[in-house]
Amino acid sequence: MLSADDGTGHPIFAAIEAVKFKAQNNSELFKVNKLAGVLCRRKRFSGKSMDKVLKEMFRRDKAFLTLSDTCKPLLVPCYDLKSSAPFVFSRAGSPDFNFHHWKVCRATLAIPGLFKPFSLKSIEVQGKTSCSAVDGGLIMNNPTAAAVTHVIHDKRDFPSVNGVEDCWFCR
Repeated sequence: MLSADDGTGHPIFAAIEAVKFKAQNNSELFKVNKLAGVLCRRKRFSGKSMDKVLKEMFRRDKAFLTLSDTCKPLLVPCYDLKSSAPFVFSRAGSPDFNFHHWKVCRATLAIPGLFKPFSLKSIEVQGKTSCSAVDGGLIMNNPTAAAVTHVIHDKRDFPSVNGVEDCWFCR
């Protein structure tokens, strides 16, 4: 919510607005799937209600926002069950790695035991890049290493960074 561009180069929501939105929509974002509570020990939440809220949130002029529609660089970690490896979403440099913003949020919220894994494909016609995602915190509780690596290699958003010594957060 803090990185999705409103069309003017500013975030859709200020931090206080994001907190208010989350508080107002919490019951829909985390709607308990009553049937799942009967069939298994843990309560699972309904992904459908979360999808609906996220789709409404990440729209501009009736179109879904994508990672290329961000006003700031962005890194969102998840774990890809298909490849058994970490997957890091970032502001797209190529269409092969551009995803709908709402789907990225949904993917990183797919906490095992609470939500089912979330499958998504990049938005280009062939959907070359795909992921069956669960919460990235399973393997990347501190995503700083991924952020440093990304910043060093992302010349579009960080053209003056050539090494770790150029990262302001490493000083």
